[in-house]
Amino acid sequence: MPMLRIYFRVIALLAPEKWLAVMLALANLALAGVYFLEPWLFGKVVDALAAPEKQGAWRLIWAWAGAGLGGVAASVWVSLYADRLAHRRRQAAIASFFEHAIALPLSFHGQHHTGRLLRIMHAGSGNLFGLWLGFFREHLATLLSIVVMVPLALRINWKLALLMIMLMASFAVFNAIAMRRTHKAQGEVEQLHHAISERAGDVFGNVLVVQSFTRLGAEVAAIRDLMRRALAAQYPVLRGWVWLSVANRAASTLTIVAIFALGTSLNLKGEVTVGAIVSFVGFAMMLIGRLEQFAGFVSGLFFQTHSLGDFFAVLDTPATLHEQPGAPDLPPVRGEVAFENVSFGYDASHPALKHLSFRVRAGGTVALVGPTGAGKTTALSLLCRAYDPSEGRIAIDGIDIRSLSLHSLRNAIGSCSRTPACSTARSPTTCASVIPMRRRSRSRPPLARPRRTTSSSSSPKAMRPSSPNAAAPCRAASASACRLHARCSRARRSSSSTRRPARSTTRPRHASSARSARSRAIAPRS
Repeated sequence: MPMLRIYFRVIALLAPEKWLAVMLALANLALAGVYFLEPWLFGKVVDALAAPEKQGAWRLIWAWAGAGLGGVAASVWVSLYADRLAHRRRQAAIASFFEHAIALPLSFHGQHHTGRLLRIMHAGSGNLFGLWLGFFREHLATLLSIVVMVPLALRINWKLALLMIMLMASFAVFNAIAMRRTHKAQGEVEQLHHAISERAGDVFGNVLVVQSFTRLGAEVAAIRDLMRRALAAQYPVLRGWVWLSVANRAASTLTIVAIFALGTSLNLKGEVTVGAIVSFVGFAMMLIGRLEQFAGFVSGLFFQTHSLGDFFAVLDTPATLHEQPGAPDLPPVRGEVAFENVSFGYDASHPALKHLSFRVRAGGTVALVGPTGAGKTTALSLLCRAYDPSEGRIAIDGIDIRSLSLHSLRNAIGSCSRTPACSTARSPTTCASVIPMRRRSRSRPPLARPRRTTSSSSSPKAMRPSSPNAAAPCRAASASACRLHARCSRARRSSSSTRRPARSTTRPRHASSARSARSRAIAPRS
């Protein structure tokens, strides 16, 4: 995405608070006027002091001081409200990104790693905040100063103004060369940073596996290798922009020297006064400062272009599932599910399901049996509307699920994956909200929340929380994982409370029951 298009889109995100943005823009216009007024008044003060009568000098000095203080007050007001606006829009951008990303299909999340999406969200929102803040504090005033200052300088003295125009042209050429030569390399750097985030996300999400298989050293070495590659790719980019900074500073210095030299020549010819030269030098210094600010803005935007492009690319990704406007909720149903000639494929050339038809009566149980890749998980994903079938339809009590609201449909379906999926959310939801609890019986007590045990000091922290807030209930989406967790906890407590001397030949009753409990928990379910 081109840099200018990205910048305009960033500014367009301020539309929900456009009236405040317009007021801040007008305040920037006032600040730009103050910036023009100060060097002009300074030159008038110098001319008044150089005149024999010295009339009006104090009046000009007071006007100069008032303009300066007014500019400071306006700058404080703009900075305060610009900060508040930027903070509000940043939070709104994060919420919009999050809401859109979690609604995207599973195929998108399969291609984009969670760590990558997190980095895109945080880096993109941070860059948006910086650009909004810079727009109201510097960018707008800088652009207006450059646009207005050049015609004003031409009116004062066109010969000296030509030097300033040449300086602006040199800045534009130098920045264009630097961006052209380093754009591709900066894209490679961003991809390496994404790889670092993905790798770190994998490791943090599977710390237990990494520690169990002694992969700590290997994972740290892999992260360090990615960091070395990122630095090796970043250094040439930084070198190019350092040379750009040196070239801009050199051009600025040469321009100031040329203005003094040409002004001295014109003064000797009687074409300009000393005050005019001082005013023009003030204009030149201000223009150089604005040009350097603009060059810094271009440099910052260049380094942010790739992350902002990724941010907008996620927002532009269309959702494959479209809910009909005003779709009704799922009414109370008996629970009859029917697949009618359903076909679906993640890739059009390789269908995962082809003309699948079956019916499950209300209260019935059906097992989908087949080898890996036969489409069992895909069929259940279609029932939850993770995808929509390319042919046929899926109905609940004769109602096509595509005509229902997604929230009501998914809220009525319980899913137990064979892979435990735990959540750290602090909510009263437990496995029982998805898996119906069995009646209390002597042979198999109901699942209980994991309690703190004192039998072993080496038990996992999740088994013995250190605070009431940390004692969150088991939220595994897998029934077998929940049962195994509860039974192992009871077995550990039973074996701890019924210890016997080693010489005893009588097997403790609770120990045998604990062993049988563990065997039942580990045995595969038919």
